[in-house]
Amino acid sequence: MSSLHYLFWIPLCGMAALQALHIRRDVRQLLSPRTVVSFGFLFLYVIAYLALDQYSKSVLLDPDGYLLVLILSGLSCALFFTFFHFGYLREPLERTAPISVSRLVPFALGLTAVALAGWWFFLWLSGGFVVFYGSLHGGAGAWAESSAYVYELRLFLFPALFFLYALFLLRTSSWPLTLFVLGMWSYLALEAWWLGSRGTWLRLMVIAALPVLMLPIQRRVWKTAGLVIAPIFLALAILMPHIRGATYLGANESVVGLTREAFAERRLLAGSTTGPGNELVVAVAVAQSAREADVIDFGKGWLYPFVNFVPRFLWKSKPYEADWSVNVPGLVSSRLGWHLAPGSAMTGIADAFVRFSWLSPLVWALLGYWGGRVFRKAWVSEGVIAAGYLAAYLIGTIYLVTQGFRAAFYAWFFFAVATLALKLAAASRPVADASRIQTPQHAGGPYLAG
Repeated sequence: MSSLHYLFWIPLCGMAALQALHIRRDVRQLLSPRTVVSFGFLFLYVIAYLALDQYSKSVLLDPDGYLLVLILSGLSCALFFTFFHFGYLREPLERTAPISVSRLVPFALGLTAVALAGWWFFLWLSGGFVVFYGSLHGGAGAWAESSAYVYELRLFLFPALFFLYALFLLRTSSWPLTLFVLGMWSYLALEAWWLGSRGTWLRLMVIAALPVLMLPIQRRVWKTAGLVIAPIFLALAILMPHIRGATYLGANESVVGLTREAFAERRLLAGSTTGPGNELVVAVAVAQSAREADVIDFGKGWLYPFVNFVPRFLWKSKPYEADWSVNVPGLVSSRLGWHLAPGSAMTGIADAFVRFSWLSPLVWALLGYWGGRVFRKAWVSEGVIAAGYLAAYLIGTIYLVTQGFRAAFYAWFFFAVATLALKLAAASRPVADASRIQTPQHAGGPYLAG
């Protein structure tokens, strides 16, 4: 690696350090979109390089491709910060109407019922509860035979938990509802461990931290608990791939061994043509291949999640993702001579570069402006609806930074749709008596700030 590579580390380290100063001044900045982007890029493209094994550095990681990724991530992060500031400076659009607790609770419970109905139907297709959970990491799931319209309904559990958890923290939750919320936490945490799901741990991290930081919570014990649990969930999300590898039947790794290998990738097996799943290696390979092949699809690949909403029985000839636009795995194998590992993620930087080439940093500029608006609204209003939109945005951005647009869209979509539906279902007309709106001085009232 040349001195030029180290030079482009500076903006990524500098913007993460700047955000750390913001966090030191106000702990709520932990939930700023700038934290997700700056620390995400630093971890993926700098720290991951330092932890990468020598074989991957010398054989799989092309120096020019890595420099390209560093330039793109530096430009994207700088534009994200700049336009986030512009979005944050604008005043919130409008004040959200108060939210009726009596309407919020049945809506959240109904959302939970829909999610569980879809999931239990999927379990039935997979052979039943015992068969599915009797195999590690969802190996017995009928993923190919089923439809995402069925098993993705489970994602509605997370916004339902978020709003019921907020009620609990704001002291508007009854004892039966409190026990129900604790049961949801327990079920999702156990399932995340059993299925080895990093996405579930990341969602639980946001849900644990966001209400205690962005809502007027008076219960110090629970605020502290949320801030303690959230980083534990983050650590589990980081370690989960290695925990999965250590817990497969017949695995030769130990718990101590997985910790030792937490930030290292195994080398390619002798004679293997499949690369590791390390996000840095994959991002560099994809970006390098796209540049060499002069690939740009002008965002067509990002339209596929919308195409995917059309059921295949209504559109018999609906193309698969690999046929819809650029076949990224095929592109890498044809240019570099090795295959991407199944399930590996190319990260948002490489994904955006495939779609828009050198215009891709502008995507992060628009995302930053949107993030500034959403964060300002949640900061000023201290309302549950604004907090719900922020949670949806943060979860989607985490997926975009670490995986790519398609995963980010689905992660954002189900949470945002549930929040919008709640706003429409539970919002009340502005009330004349301001004391009926949930505030720190009037905790336990029949209304919550939206």
